[in-house]
Amino acid sequence: ARRRKSQPQNIKLRRLTQAYLTPFHVKPKQTSTESKIDHIYSITQNLILDYQSVTTGLFPRYSRDRDVGYVKDSIYCALACWACSIAYKRLDDERGRQTELRQSAVKTMRGILFCWMQQSARVRVFLSFCKSCFMKPFCLNPYLILLHFLQLDAFKSNISPENALHARFDLHSGMTLNRPNEQQYGHMQMDLVALYIIALVEMIASGAKVIYTHHEVNFVQNLVFYIERTYRTPDFGMWERGTRYNNGKPELHASSLGMVK
Repeated sequence: ARRRKSQPQNIKLRRLTQAYLTPFHVKPKQTSTESKIDHIYSITQNLILDYQSVTTGLFPRYSRDRDVGYVKDSIYCALACWACSIAYKRLDDERGRQTELRQSAVKTMRGILFCWMQQSARVRVFLSFCKSCFMKPFCLNPYLILLHFLQLDAFKSNISPENALHARFDLHSGMTLNRPNEQQYGHMQMDLVALYIIALVEMIASGAKVIYTHHEVNFVQNLVFYIERTYRTPDFGMWERGTRYNNGKPELHASSLGMVK
C-alpha cells in the first residue's frame, strides 16, 4: 500500500484552529425604533432621573453624594433627558414619556436659574423711624419711613472669583454652600455659563417653556453680559483646577473661550 505523505505542520495547525479563527457572524435582532428608544428611556431613568433632587431639580456628581448639586453635571443630565424627549416627540408618543422627560429637563434648568438668581440678587431694606414714630406707633408718615431696595449684581461690574456665579449648591435647598473651604473652590467657570445659555437656547427653540417672567429674561441677558469678556477673564476652566501649575489661581482657558465662541 502506498504510504500517505505527511502533511506539513502548519497545515495541521491551521485545520485544528480553523474553527477558532473563523469569524462567527450573528445576525442582529431586528428591533423597532420605538423599542430602542424605550431601552434608552429605561437607562435614563435608572442612571439619571433616579438621582434628581425633588426640590431643586439638580443632580449630584456622584451617586453617593446626597448634599451637593453640581451645575455642570446637572446641565449634562438635562440635555440627556431633553434629547430623549425629542426622540419621543418624533415618534408621536402618547404614553406621556415625552412630557415627563421634557419637564424633567425644564425643572433642572429652572433650578439652576433659581440658584443663580438667589445668589446674585440680594435685597436690603432700610427702615428709618424718628423718635416721634416710636412714641406714636400708629404714625405712618411716609417721610419718616425709608424703604430702599438695593439689588446687587456684583458679577456685572466686577468679574472676579469672589463675585463669580457658583458652580455647586445645596442639593435640596438650592442655597450657597456654607463650608469652610468653599471660597477656595474654583467657582469661576466661564464655560459653565456659556454651556447653560447654549442648552437654554436649544430647549426653548424645541418648544420647551423655561423662562416665565421678565425678571428671568433680564437675568438671562445679564448672563450674556457675564461672558462677553471671557477673552480676557482668567477662570478655572472646565477641569476646575486653575493654572497648569495647580496652585489655585485662575488663568485663560481654551475650553472657556471655545464654549463662549
